[in-house]
Amino acid sequence: MWSVRPAAGAIAHPQRLGHRRPPRCRRPDALCRAPGRKYDPASARAELAEWIAARGGWNSARPAFTEALRRTRLHSRRHALLRLLAEELPDGHGPEFLRTLRYEEELRPSALFMAQAQAAAAALSAQGSAGRDAADAAARADEDLDDREIALTAAESLLLMRETGGEEALLEQVGHSSGDAAAFATMLDVALASGHPDQAGLERLSRIDVAALRRRAARLGRLRADAARRHRSGGTRKRKKRR
Repeated sequence: MWSVRPAAGAIAHPQRLGHRRPPRCRRPDALCRAPGRKYDPASARAELAEWIAARGGWNSARPAFTEALRRTRLHSRRHALLRLLAEELPDGHGPEFLRTLRYEEELRPSALFMAQAQAAAAALSAQGSAGRDAADAAARADEDLDDREIALTAAESLLLMRETGGEEALLEQVGHSSGDAAAFATMLDVALASGHPDQAGLERLSRIDVAALRRRAARLGRLRADAARRHRSGGTRKRKKRR
């Protein structure tokens, strides 16, 4: 069973909120659009609580947050906003909000990916992350997803990787062995058949030349192996000279 591995850095904490204007003047998606203003988690929760209170409570504010996520087209920006809401919404609303998004067809892949990433992080934290493979934790998190959800999560992961890291990020996923390349090709096939709502993104993924990525990965693997052999042989010669 292969596992979806979230792109490194793609789900990093943004900890960015909106410009200091009265809450009634700001849309929810503006909360992540102030690159020069950084807030600690306590300040983020306080501002979100103020925003929610200004709209008459959580039940009134929740549709606005959902719509803000729909309007956010870039996968990386949507994940930044979703992580902010999932982790910093006051009164424990974050996890519940993330669960409800699994029933929103357009937002379902993002919510599944975020939940899977959080579950993997929790598994690593519980067991001690030193020396652990994040992919193993992600595989355990996958156990709660059905086949369609796994496919959507795979598609979201690849779309996010391509958006944030380009071809180099995909090349790293291919790895340096035929097994890694085969696993990536399988993941890509599953993603393309997932029915992900970002059809334009899937079209771009369909144009990926997997064979070319395999050749590049194999060539890079050979270069690294040659460099390692040269390093070892160089160390052996130095030890002999000392004798």
